Parts: sequence; structure tokens; C-alpha cells
Amino acid sequence: MSAARPAASPAAESVVHLASATALVPEEILATPRGGSRGMFRDLAALVLDRHLRRLVRIRQPVDLRLGLLLVRVDSCSGHLALGFARLSDYATERLGLPARRVQTLLALARRLAELPRLAAAFEAGIISLSQVRLLLRVATAANEAGWIERAGETTVRRLEIAVRAAVSEAGAAAPLEEGAANGGAAAADDDAAVDDDAPAGEFIAFDAPAAIHARWEQALEIARRSAGAGDPAWRSVEFIVADYLSGVPDLAALLARMSGARSGGERSAGDAAAADAFPARSAGDPPCPGGTPCPGESVDGTGIELFEEVLAGLEAEVTSRDPAIPSDGPVVVLPDSVQETAADTAVDLDARLRELVRIRQNISWNLGRLLRLFADRRLYRELGFMSLARFCRERLGLGVRRAWLLIGLERRLVMLPGIAHAYRSGALSWVRASTLARVASEVSEQRWLRLAAAVTVRRLLEEAALAEGGPSPRGPRGLDADGRVQLLTPTRGPAETSPATGPANGSASMAGHVAGAGLVAGAGHVAGAGQGSETGSRTRIRFWSPYEVASLWHEALEVCRYRAGRPLDDWECVASILASFLDTWGVRADPAWRRRYRIFERDGWRCRVPGCSSRRNLQVHHIDFRSHGGTDDDANLAVLCAAHHLQGIHRNRLRCHALPDGLLAWEFGPDPIRGPFARYVEDVEWSAARAAVAPAADALRG
Repeated sequence: MSAARPAASPAAESVVHLASATALVPEEILATPRGGSRGMFRDLAALVLDRHLRRLVRIRQPVDLRLGLLLVRVDSCSGHLALGFARLSDYATERLGLPARRVQTLLALARRLAELPRLAAAFEAGIISLSQVRLLLRVATAANEAGWIERAGETTVRRLEIAVRAAVSEAGAAAPLEEGAANGGAAAADDDAAVDDDAPAGEFIAFDAPAAIHARWEQALEIARRSAGAGDPAWRSVEFIVADYLSGVPDLAALLARMSGARSGGERSAGDAAAADAFPARSAGDPPCPGGTPCPGESVDGTGIELFEEVLAGLEAEVTSRDPAIPSDGPVVVLPDSVQETAADTAVDLDARLRELVRIRQNISWNLGRLLRLFADRRLYRELGFMSLARFCRERLGLGVRRAWLLIGLERRLVMLPGIAHAYRSGALSWVRASTLARVASEVSEQRWLRLAAAVTVRRLLEEAALAEGGPSPRGPRGLDADGRVQLLTPTRGPAETSPATGPANGSASMAGHVAGAGLVAGAGHVAGAGQGSETGSRTRIRFWSPYEVASLWHEALEVCRYRAGRPLDDWECVASILASFLDTWGVRADPAWRRRYRIFERDGWRCRVPGCSSRRNLQVHHIDFRSHGGTDDDANLAVLCAAHHLQGIHRNRLRCHALPDGLLAWEFGPDPIRGPFARYVEDVEWSAARAAVAPAADALRG
């Protein structure tokens, strides 16, 4: 917003023809303002941005619904298997750039709305918001959906939630219920979180640690994930590690009782004092916790009339009367023909339609993030009578606050990264890749990160980013050589050392996931004294999000560690002790027979070697050259695959694997005798970027 009077909102078109490059918001509105809000007409700016934000959200609703319906079709016909992916979430991450949580949300929404056509039509037309749909899916049936839609249009989301809770309680007390209503209501109530953007209540935990402790931290997380057989988020692995430490504390119950008694009696050890100073208790005046905890002054049961609801009622009428060009039910959205499915669509056709829809959605999300950032930075929601951005998002936009802050956070990081921002807005860079690059790229290294992101799988990109998490890397990703070409990595040796195209390999470029197996073979006794003598040298910051219950367990473990030591300890010193206990118990045993039996799993990092696969359970050893074709049991002819890729992919000709020199593997996804393979990779590098390094062998294979 400029210091002069903001431009009035242009008349919105009643029909919006969407495409990936459609201009959705005037450029003068999108321009980043300079300076603070001084000289800004805050009330007018709030109204203008509010109108455009509501319009963008309503434009996105039919896109989300269409995206969900196409994902349902891909899932129902196992289209991801036909394309060479073991699971739908892996396909969506690699090809569409959608996180697994978003895929679950879209699938659940589309499947439920398929049974409620009126509710689906109202959502697609923008008559009701996503927040309202989440609530109505708990109680709506084919018989009463029209009444609930009408009720949703006459009240606030807050009051609608109260009505839905009352209806659910009455339905639970009534006997008997109609079979369809009972089953549908129970399913909706159980799966309500599946269509909710908001994350569960939690907090971020962070501490500084020496580089050696950071390396052991990654080792412990890797072991925990192997034990779970899945690529769990950090907090799940932390829960496993901390619970293991506390289970090994002698007479833990008596120790906790002594600690509690010392606190209640006013006697605190040095460890207790340090723990209390590091983690002060929450007070009544602290900001409310996210995830559904009511703000101060709000009523959980809905009794009483809140001031903002009265202001909101008047504001709705005022906005509508001032700008009738933006109807309350939103514009009519026309999607391009390229995203309209037909009965004859193959998995490849559905993939093309989904990718086009994602490009359209990213254009909307970029515009939405830009306006939300300005709206949040200037706190313009207060001009509309809302005490927090969360309430504004829920009531006015029907947008989950978690989703809103993700958009705002990405936009803030991309302000200084115009190349990544442009690629993201145009759809050339997916959400997952853009959010990953925004964490580690700098103005100097931006182009190198973009070059890497365009050439590798998301799995490889995340590994590269993990190596640079200590801060923006001035030289860019380590997986590029001096000339900016992507290095080909193998599980056994890291970067390919003899490739003529890549030249001498950088020894520090080994990816964490590929070398984790070798690093964990060493005995865990080396970390037993990690708390002493490790404070010198470089330090990195370890940070992860955790639900409150896991965070409480974490803080308790640190407090126990300090109490047992009887002296103040830094967080990293406590973590070093916890990691030493965990690695001593769960570290890889040096049993020669065990090592010999699982040598291939150790070499390949206990994960499926197919590019982009996230599976870490049901692993099998595959013969690259089939034994029926004369293949041997030599290690070079063996690779770890998950059961789905091995049985449903390789042995059903949905996936092909070829051995290349230097231990590299070439992959063909969805081979077709007419159109050729759907996608090709060398290890985790796309064919176009990897072919120069393996051209002779690759040409021989193709011939």
C-alpha cells in the first residue's frame, strides 16, 4: 500500500476463467509496500484486502474440489502403481509437490462431498467456506443438507460450531438413529481432523549444539525411523528416544516424587533451577495455544454474545453495500478443458490434468500468501473487529490458520528470493520444493538450488537441504560440482568419483540418507562421553515441532537429566546424555553374522532404493539381473526394494531397473511400448540431468 489513498478495488468479473497464468489480483495491490503503515488508510486498506482475500479463497474452492476428485479416481484405480509409485502420497509429493497431509485432506473432502451433492455444489460455488464444510460434514445427510446450508449462510462459524455440537449431542442421545445418519455422523466425527487444516496444539523446541552432537542426533533419529519402519517426523522419533531414556532411569517414579517434593517445599537443586529458568511455567496471561484453545474472554460453550460477532454482522452488511461488484457467493469459476476428466483417461492423462490443476492452485496460493502477509504484518484484521488473525481466517475466509501461516511464512522467505518466487508462482516449482529451498537458499546460492531442485527427486532435495540446515549456504547445495552439474550418488560411495562429466567428487557431498548405514555401523560407545570436551568447534541449531504432550515428556527428560547430574547443564549436554543411552541400546550390533545377513540393507540405508520412495518397511532384496536370466547373488547385482515396488512394480512390468557403471541404477517408470516410459531416473536424478554422466552405458541400454 502506498502512502497515498489506496486504489479502489476494481470491479470483479462475475465469471473467472482460470489458467496457470491468470491475473487474479491487480499488480498495485500485490506490490510490496515500503516502510511501515504510516500514511496508510488502514480502514480502507483492510476492506480492500479483505475483499480480495475472500475472492481468492472462493476461487480456490472449486480447484481444491476438482483436485480431490481426480486424486480419488487415481487412488481408486491404483493409477499411482501404473505410473511406478508404490503409494499415492509418494506420487503426489514427487509429481504434484503436495504434502501427504494435504493429500489426505483433499481425498477425505472429495469422498464425503460425493455423498452430499448440494453441499458440494454450495462449496464449489463459494456459498459456504471450508471452515463451514468441516463442521457440516459432521451432521449433514442427504435429507437435511439443504437446511444446514441455509443455516450456515445466516450465522458465524463460531455459532455454527455450537449448533453442530448440539446436534451431535442430541443425535448421540437419541435412539434409534437412522442407520445412514448414525454411520455417516460417526464416520465424520471420527475423521474430522482429516479435513482440518489446523495442526494439533504444539510448540517448537530448539537448542544449540556442537556439530558432533548434531551428527549423533541425526544418527539417533535414523535408528528410530528404522525401528518404526517409516520416515516419521522428528517429534515421533524424539518421543521414542526420550521414552527409552526415561525407561532406563532407576526407580523413575521415586525420583519424580522427590523432584516434585523439592519443588513444592521450595527446595530446588541446581538442575531444578536450571530447568525452571529454561522452561518457565505458563501463566494465565500468556497467549492462547493454537489448535482450538479458546482465546481469553471466549466462551467454550458459546453462552453470551461476543462483541466481535455483533461487529461482524454490521461489517458484512457494510462491505456488501459499499462494493456490490463482489457478490457474497463469490464469482463463477470456469476451469480449463485440460483439467476436465473423461471416462477414457489413463493414469498418464490423469497425471497431466492433476499437474495443470496444481499449477493453477499455486498461482492462487502465491497471490493469497502475498496479501495475507501484508494483512498480518500490518494487523489489519483489527480494523475489521477481529482480535487475532486466526479468528479472521476462520470467520471471513474459512481458511485454516495453520495453512494461512504456512503461506505467510513462505512469502516472507521468498521476498529476497525472486527466482524461486517466480518459479513457484508459475508452477515450475512445487510447494514442497519451494518451501524446502526457501529454508536454505540465499541470494547468492538461489540459482544453484533451483538447478538442483529441477533435476532431482524430492527425497534427494530434502537430504541436500538437511545438510545445509545450519543456515543459508553461500555456495549452494553440496550435491553440485564446481561447474554446477548434479552429482550422481550411490549408497556405497556417495558421489560418483570416476564420472568424466562430474570430475573429482567432493568428499563432503555424501548425502545423509545414503551414508547413514555406514555411519551407524560403528559402536555407540564413542558417544558416551559426548557431554565433555565437545563444546569447542562449530555449533548448529537443532529445531523441531512437537505436540504439547511430547514436549512435556521432552522437558521432563531434561529435568531428570539435570537432577541426576546435580548441577546445571545446557540443553545440549542433556541431549548428549540421552543420545548416549539410546545409541548404546539401539545402535547396530557388531555381530558378524548379523552384519553379513543384512549387509545389503545396511549398504542401502534400510530404505527402498526406487527414486522418491518413502517406504522403510516390508523391504526385500531384488536381483537387478533376474536369477532366471542368469543373474548372480553378488552384492553388485542386489538392491533393496519395498514389497510394493518389488512385486507390483518390477515383476508386473510397471517399473524397470538397469545397472549402470559405478554402481548406479537407471529406472524407468510406467514403461509403455508406444509412448515410452512415463519418467526416467538415474538414482535420484532425472534422466535429462543424469544422462551426460552415463551417456555411453545409457545409449547401450536404449539400443
